[in-house]
Amino acid sequence: MSAENKSITPDDMRIAMRMMLNGMLNNALKHFDHVDVRTLRVLQYLDLWRGTAEEPFGDEVDLAVLNDPEHPRRLRLSPGPSLVYTDEGIPPRNIIVDLSILLLSGKSQVRKAAMDNLDRMVLAAGVSVTPKTQMTLAGFRDNVVKDDGLAWREAAVEITDALADDALFALQGVSQSLELPDILQDRLNVFARKVLHPSNSSLIDSVNLEVVNPSLNHPNLTAVIGGIMEHSESLAGACAAYVDRLGFVPLAPPYGLAEVVRRWIEANPETDIWEEIWGWASSTLGPVGRYHACSVFVEFPEYVPPDKHPILWQEVLGVVGKAGDMEADDPDEDQQWALRCALARHYIYHFEAHVPDSEGESITSLAWWFAGKVAQLFPDTPGGSQFYRKNWVSDALELSARKWLHTKSIGKSALRHATLILPSPWAVGLLAMMGRKLDDLKPDEQEEIVRIRFHNALLAQAIHRLPFSVGESDDPTYTFEYPLTDIIAKWSAHQPDEQRKGLDELVAEDQNLSTAKGICDALRTLGDTPLHNQIVVAFALRTMVYLAPEIGNDVWEVIAESDWRHDVLGKTDIKVLELLLSAFAILHAGGDDKWLSMFPRFVAESCEAAEEEELRRLLFYYSIQVCLVTDTISGLQRLLRGAHKRKFIVLTQEFREQVEAYAHQYPAWIRGRLRGVLAVLRVE
Repeated sequence: MSAENKSITPDDMRIAMRMMLNGMLNNALKHFDHVDVRTLRVLQYLDLWRGTAEEPFGDEVDLAVLNDPEHPRRLRLSPGPSLVYTDEGIPPRNIIVDLSILLLSGKSQVRKAAMDNLDRMVLAAGVSVTPKTQMTLAGFRDNVVKDDGLAWREAAVEITDALADDALFALQGVSQSLELPDILQDRLNVFARKVLHPSNSSLIDSVNLEVVNPSLNHPNLTAVIGGIMEHSESLAGACAAYVDRLGFVPLAPPYGLAEVVRRWIEANPETDIWEEIWGWASSTLGPVGRYHACSVFVEFPEYVPPDKHPILWQEVLGVVGKAGDMEADDPDEDQQWALRCALARHYIYHFEAHVPDSEGESITSLAWWFAGKVAQLFPDTPGGSQFYRKNWVSDALELSARKWLHTKSIGKSALRHATLILPSPWAVGLLAMMGRKLDDLKPDEQEEIVRIRFHNALLAQAIHRLPFSVGESDDPTYTFEYPLTDIIAKWSAHQPDEQRKGLDELVAEDQNLSTAKGICDALRTLGDTPLHNQIVVAFALRTMVYLAPEIGNDVWEVIAESDWRHDVLGKTDIKVLELLLSAFAILHAGGDDKWLSMFPRFVAESCEAAEEEELRRLLFYYSIQVCLVTDTISGLQRLLRGAHKRKFIVLTQEFREQVEAYAHQYPAWIRGRLRGVLAVLRVE
């Protein structure tokens, strides 16, 4: 029979497959003198292991301690991935047990003891795991304790992998490690990485929020509230359920905790709302519960006892003070809000860098949800929040921002926009709510220091929200979508002439900057105005390009003037330039041909003409970002091949070194995009 006519049998296929697997195995293992236990179990499951002896993994574990949750040699530790006990040596040593890894033991009694501990955690102690992990546990729990080699090895690897890739399980690992930092420092490093830089599979692909896109699913929000009311036996229980299911973002009153309270009062009119709400809020960790309590009494001031208004105003100041201020260094001022806002921004950057085709609102909702979970790990004190923000979150935020700057723009989302540009969406939202019934909150009866602090907070938040009279929705989803015009007008009526003058000037500025003509006129004369005016205009432009993107054509007429670019982009204050460039980035990403083709050249020209090194560096890095967004290199080529190319030798090397230092932490698709830029990033 000729070779052409010989048929391939199933046995031939199996032999060929076997030879291929063995070849792959030999190539994979030839550089190693040992393999880890997980690899061993996978190879055994595939019948590729030719070892003669069973790995004695798990033999050293004390089963008596493992089987007894109350064993006296167990160290007191909250439920989680680790178990710590002391051995019977002299002196005794601390033994650290990774429960999930014990599932890979060759002894069924060890696997059973480990699985029993995991079951007690997940089923009885309430340790959270993702739905994906829950399905894995349900599907393989029984098999992991069997004696059948194929069954238990497959089950052990599946469960171990699921737990190792579970961001919620890692949260508990961090919590445990913080309880015993001297003993579990190495474990803390492992779990902290998983929490601060979660993989797509560990969170984005594994967690489904009840309402993914709140602005598109108002009926679903109402349905969730209905379910909460149906199953809650107390007002405190209803509040806790609301915060857990919906309250991780500041939803508007029809979908907020105020709606839960309104429904509760209808069914239970005798309830002491003030005592019940603040009793619940005081028992919660972090500031979010207190925000929601404030939102209830701002919406229903009739439930504030006459002598309790000063308490409410102090609580309001705790939300709107400098909430979310990343530069706040006072350990007693707003650190808990600053921590949460920094975490939310970090996770937005991280998720968008790893899921480039994601939808803005769903990503931001998930970011706030997980930020709340992470913030609860840390001590519920201003000092603790400040420490972990500076020593943990700041570095993670810097890395995620670096990755994010190399991505393309994500779709429009009010929640995403507010999270990234406002000091705190929660603060702006509560202020906007207060404008509805401010007079009923007795502002004139408060102490002068309280009124001064509130006045300053209102000014600071309003400037970031300029133009605050633009963007009102007929059916807002979030509290920050309400305009600030009501609170500013009503608060102004209660102020002395000097303070009222400042508010009146702010309102006039808002009216001037709320139209395309007004903001473009302000842009044209930007270089001739004081610095604080420039900052106000830049804030307003950043908001307007989101709320009214059609303004792009009018803004283009301004930046197309070479004299304007020379006088403003090349000479302005660095803070103003950062704000302007962030606004231009939005217009550039969604702009027409002239924005896409001409804008990179404008940036390059301004970079060449910049007089200060700090401005030149910012414009150079922005030129790289523009090239990545448009997939063109014309702007960079102008800088690196033109008459001023010597100015950029140091900056070019600096950027290359940064990419080399961080590239291993970038997702593959970003590394691929950077290759094209790096190929031309040399001065010739």
